[in-house]
Amino acid sequence: MVLPCVPYDRRVYIVLVRAYMCESMCAGVSENVDVVDGGAREREPHTPAVGGAPESAGEVVKVSYSTWGSFGQYGQEIIILRDGTVIEPRELASRYGVSKGDRMSVNVGGVDVLIEDRSSRKNREIEVIVPAEHVLAIINDIRTSSGWKGFRVVRGPGEVVCVLDQDERIVDNKKVVDVYKAYYYIHGPIRAMIRREYGGRRTELTGKPRVQVHIEGGKIVVSGDTFQIRQILKSLRFRWSHVYRVWYIDAQSEVEKIIEKIKEHAEVEEA
Repeated sequence: MVLPCVPYDRRVYIVLVRAYMCESMCAGVSENVDVVDGGAREREPHTPAVGGAPESAGEVVKVSYSTWGSFGQYGQEIIILRDGTVIEPRELASRYGVSKGDRMSVNVGGVDVLIEDRSSRKNREIEVIVPAEHVLAIINDIRTSSGWKGFRVVRGPGEVVCVLDQDERIVDNKKVVDVYKAYYYIHGPIRAMIRREYGGRRTELTGKPRVQVHIEGGKIVVSGDTFQIRQILKSLRFRWSHVYRVWYIDAQSEVEKIIEKIKEHAEVEEA
């Protein structure tokens, strides 16, 4: 590099000298070395492309999970193996009890995987290394201060889809339905679940609601599963007790008529 002849300016001169020194230091540096802030640093091994033909033996894919900031921000890459096995750095470290400073080799789906926890005092950082010939795809999972950015396939084939899953069970004459939001990686015959999040619960009656009717202190009291028949009770001039969580009305000569009306809409147990 030849310094140009320009009118002297101290700021311009300093910039040109630094550029000249940097070029001199780079002379003879191999293509696998980066120059950073005037110094040389060896580059990280090249991560091979995935999703096509298996890579040659010895090549590896490195992915990581790291956190930053004060609002739960994190970023990680998730690996999908060719048999559909999901490797998520955060979940994998938790499963095998890897903590700060640990370096562990484990077998996942028949593949030897290296886990290393490089966490600092403030932030978490987990690195996972997998032989490249076993990797089908890599998926980004990022949450910033503005919210979760979703899953995105960044290398390899396939896509991530979201579906609603349900778990149903019968409890006390009710069908209880737990709803989950599940994310799947889809490619050909492979359907791998990446994450499953709880989305809430709803209940459905499988028959008439069950209520209990008894006379107490000169009042007709209705308790039990009264929510479904609350409008019927209101039409019969029942009142709701927030303290005892029951419906009540002053006992009248038409007690039997009131009970028969309730029986049209609910299974009644008389006490």
